Amino acid sequence: MDRYDPVESHPRSSKSFIYLVIISQIFGLLAVILTAVWLGKYWGGFSWTNANTVFNYHPLFMVLGLVFLYGDAILVYRVFRSFRKLPIKILHAVLHILAFLFGVLGTKAVFDMHNALLIPNLYSLHSWLGITAIIVFGLQLSSFESW
Repeated sequence: MDRYDPVESHPRSSKSFIYLVIISQIFGLLAVILTAVWLGKYWGGFSWTNANTVFNYHPLFMVLGLVFLYGDAILVYRVFRSFRKLPIKILHAVLHILAFLFGVLGTKAVFDMHNALLIPNLYSLHSWLGITAIIVFGLQLSSFESW
């Protein structure tokens, strides 16, 4: 029981699925790259020491972690369903951990910017939903018992 039993499907549908995965990866990478270029060129770049640009890490890390890496972690089991289970499970966990770490770093960037500019933290619905999402994501990660 070390391998998955791939679901027998029509060859055309599995080919379409692979094309959709490739397209999703292209769009995901484009989202990360375009976000980095946009923030780097039009919003002053990136710096952990400059209070005006530390915020720029927030959108970049959220797109990278909670959109791209989190999406890839979800797709791993479906894309590699004919591979051995343990390596795929490890890859799934690593992608989730990286997504969580980027989410935490993106949240830290907002708190650093707010604290440096004396802006109150957690004053908007966006911030409360975001911190709730990070906490729930962390609770989900802490439930990895049966490795």
